[in-house]
Amino acid sequence: MQKGTESYDRVTRQPRWCVELDDVDGDATRDDVWFEVDSSTHSTAADTKEGRKLSFTPLRTGC
Repeated sequence: MQKGTESYDRVTRQPRWCVELDDVDGDATRDDVWFEVDSSTHSTAADTKEGRKLSFTPLRTGC
């Protein structure tokens, strides 16, 4: 029977918050576009009815 402790490094990632939009900037051809956003913007987007206008500054395009 072994006794003692074993140490290890645990790698964690920061959470990523993403939203997917249609008609980006009013352009009907820009559908299903993903943006990475902060958690506050994600909450606002989740509470916004589909089809409503939503304005925000993304952290980056894609997710």
